[in-house]
Amino acid sequence: MCASAKYNTRGPALIPRMKTKHRVYYITLFSIVLLGLIATGMFQFWPHSIESSSDWTVEKRSVHDVPVVKLPADSPIPERGDLSCRMHTCFDVYRCGFNPKNKIKVYIYSLKKYVDEYGASVSNTISREYNELLTAISDSEFYTDDVNRACLFVPSIDVLNQNTLRIKETAQALAQLSRYVQKL
Repeated sequence: MCASAKYNTRGPALIPRMKTKHRVYYITLFSIVLLGLIATGMFQFWPHSIESSSDWTVEKRSVHDVPVVKLPADSPIPERGDLSCRMHTCFDVYRCGFNPKNKIKVYIYSLKKYVDEYGASVSNTISREYNELLTAISDSEFYTDDVNRACLFVPSIDVLNQNTLRIKETAQALAQLSRYVQKL
């Protein structure tokens, strides 16, 4: 029997061999796509520069090494604010100013331990939820450590749990913060 022309010593020629110029073309195309995916992944997951130096860490929020501020009994209490206050009626957007990226900047006041005139603590330790809130703000691109560039101000006094909150003393502590809205 005569061997068919389709068969050679290497087996059936079902898959034709790729020409050299096409092979180089596909290898080059595959390399470019692979490099593009690697570059995209690097830019996507590379840490972006944040304006702050990220000095708000859990260690710095420890209540053991913070300055103590004594609140005298005659400290001023802020006036009661407008109860019908909404963002469009009470928030001054022009106070935010212009920044290169048109982003609202948020400032977090440094942690202090406020005590009344008898030495009793005004605020409890920071709760896990409030700590996560402060961490999320400080790690975001909206955080600034420059009080003059900030538009929103977040106190480091945990006011989430109002069941244990000493209202008068907390109001006195908030009144002592510079640039904090004086109407509660």
